[in-house]
Amino acid sequence: MKKLTFSWLAEDLKNSDEWIFRVDEKLASLIRDFVKDQFHLEKPLFEYSKKDFQVEPVLELIRSAVDQAMLGTGIALVKGLPREGLTELEFQKMIWSISLHFGVPRPQGKSTQYLSEVSNQGTQYRAPNGRGYSSNAKLDFHADSCDLALLACYNRAKSGGESLVSSSHSAIWLKLHPSLSLSAGIRKRLPEKRHFIPSHCSIFQRRKSFSANGTETVSGPRRRFRKSNH
Repeated sequence: MKKLTFSWLAEDLKNSDEWIFRVDEKLASLIRDFVKDQFHLEKPLFEYSKKDFQVEPVLELIRSAVDQAMLGTGIALVKGLPREGLTELEFQKMIWSISLHFGVPRPQGKSTQYLSEVSNQGTQYRAPNGRGYSSNAKLDFHADSCDLALLACYNRAKSGGESLVSSSHSAIWLKLHPSLSLSAGIRKRLPEKRHFIPSHCSIFQRRKSFSANGTETVSGPRRRFRKSNH
């Protein structure tokens, strides 16, 4: 099976499971029992630390998924984390404590919410203060201003709810070269042709959910990541 690179197309993901990581039933049961036995749900969110979740086999699997997302294709899917037998609060704190092993959480709005429920709450996505996760709108492709974004599914939507993702490298190439297709040969050469990516930094629209003064933009440098043993 061909190894994926960061310049993939949808068909590449369909034909590969390199970016998919599976938690088997035995490991899911181990996680469920750990959460039930060790978690104290009355403890505030910010009093949790990575020490609160010490199930090394699942952390090892998720480390591999994070490496894939940060250093490989830019996306990874972890399937099989336990849902049955856990309350919504238990599931939330399980996800939170796992995430603390992989970075420092950042707020998603001026209300400083660190975890946001994705559900249709009637907000208008196209409004200046609109947020996609609280509407039923079809969202534009976008990038969040963080190093790694995590989405976890507790309840499957009755309809909709699909997440579409794209490779920005492939998208930029196709935008700048609309008459060309990303043939296998072109994609093989893409890692060497970094000059087609604009040299300026990335621009993020913060919207009113971050600022009471109205819509604003903020710039951030593009980053390269390299694997380290430290």
